[in-house]
Amino acid sequence: MVKGDDVLLEHVHVRLGERNDVKYLFNRTLRDLRNTPMVHGCPNGIFHQYMHRALEHTLTRAITFIAYPGPHPVRVGEENMTRSGDPNRILGYVVADPTPLGLIVHYANTRKSYNEHGTLYENYQRKGICTKIVQAMIKHYHLPDEKIRYTLKTAMFRYEKEFKRKLEDDPRFEYNPFLFFTLLPPGWETGVRKPSQRDFSDVAYGG
Repeated sequence: MVKGDDVLLEHVHVRLGERNDVKYLFNRTLRDLRNTPMVHGCPNGIFHQYMHRALEHTLTRAITFIAYPGPHPVRVGEENMTRSGDPNRILGYVVADPTPLGLIVHYANTRKSYNEHGTLYENYQRKGICTKIVQAMIKHYHLPDEKIRYTLKTAMFRYEKEFKRKLEDDPRFEYNPFLFFTLLPPGWETGVRKPSQRDFSDVAYGG
């Protein structure tokens, strides 16, 4: 059975991203954004140079909420038991800015992995995990939910027609890629940091 087939949304918990999550978040996000429609055809060198810098600034400024498996019941033989939660197990995450305009989502990801033979062995997509994270963000920051803006279209928009149609048909969602760049600090593309900016290697979300 593929991991995730038996996951129940009620057993998924949400937490704030932490320093130990940065490596996974950065690598996963950078890799997935390589296939976005916005950068289609962009040479690898240019993409990595600029997107690397843009993500450094975004991940040190924006807020990341992470979904993980909380305590949940399991059946072991003839006994019902409770398996403890694992906050270090990332099932999905959302990177967003809470602003006076409402929530601005830059990137959302739900875990889906293949083994070395190309066989799917875990899939937590299409289970409402990212929706739960977004709702948690809106509630935590007391934001209106009438309009949710998103800035980066991932490969999901190219390969998952049902996902694309669902998002584009929902009047709450508004696509605005320019907000991703307008929220970056002046001079972000040079890679030169101002003294007031936190160093990416020592980031602590919510700190």
